[in-house]
Amino acid sequence: MESKDHKNYCMKYVLLFFLIAPTFLFAQNNKPIGDFCIENNAVVFRHIFMAPSDSAPALARKIMSYVSTRSGISNVVQNGLIITGNYDEIRGEVFTYRETKADFSIEIKNGKYRVTILNMLNNNNMNGALWSFNFMYIKDNGTDWRNDALSDLNDLGAFHKTFINVFTLNQKTDTSNW
Repeated sequence: MESKDHKNYCMKYVLLFFLIAPTFLFAQNNKPIGDFCIENNAVVFRHIFMAPSDSAPALARKIMSYVSTRSGISNVVQNGLIITGNYDEIRGEVFTYRETKADFSIEIKNGKYRVTILNMLNNNNMNGALWSFNFMYIKDNGTDWRNDALSDLNDLGAFHKTFINVFTLNQKTDTSNW
């Protein structure tokens, strides 16, 4: 016959297990990947560019001039120190082409600007269909990154490089807080 102390001892560990187990079983994989993060169940790209010698109004004029004339950017609107628009670029690749569409906003402060890109769509195959980044890179729960046959999270590195190149005004970049 087991002692009463032994039963209490075992029950404490069983209870402890059930209290801690959900932490491990339901751990989330939603940490940012570079400048990509999951916000409100959507993939968002956000990057801060530095322009230390420019005041906010001067920087806004430079950015507006640049994005208004850049190939692949359309529907550009400026509202004070915020510029919004659409990005649509097609690049040729071996045996196929890649088209990327997205909405962007640029927030401007003295000496820096933050680019946010959302509603991203991409075609990286020959059938012509545009796929949502949310579908390609986020699990069904809407909060975790997926990494399976449908999506290769390493592809985000190529998109990161493209977005940095598109929105750089020859300034250094900075990943510090906005």
